[in-house]
Amino acid sequence: MAEDVGRDPPSEPIPTATLPVSPPRAPFTLLRGEVNRTLDAAPGAFLRRITTEARLKQGRFAGWRIVAFSPRDQIFSDGPLKTGDVIVKVNGHSLERPDDLIELWQAMRSAPSLTVEVERNGILSTLRWTILD
Repeated sequence: MAEDVGRDPPSEPIPTATLPVSPPRAPFTLLRGEVNRTLDAAPGAFLRRITTEARLKQGRFAGWRIVAFSPRDQIFSDGPLKTGDVIVKVNGHSLERPDDLIELWQAMRSAPSLTVEVERNGILSTLRWTILD
């Protein structure tokens, strides 16, 4: 009996079981429900998840430097924001005054995306998450 070495596989596909699989969420996307749950919890609940300090340049406010993330909070563990990053603006808001945060918090209810301007090692970049309804 000769071996089938070098022969082409059969032309008919071999049947396989198909399992229902949810498509993976694209990187840099947020679900509207997740955003709304964060907004419903109020800014204080979010701010307890991240430790920041004001960053000044030539005596003027330049953003919020990330000092630490809550060790129990996995949302930031593998994300694009890192300790030491300076948050310069969020959706165009500098967040220098408490009113800036309140204005941003209200605007996020209908915002199509979350855009964060970040300074890392002196280089300014923009991170953008699309919010999926």
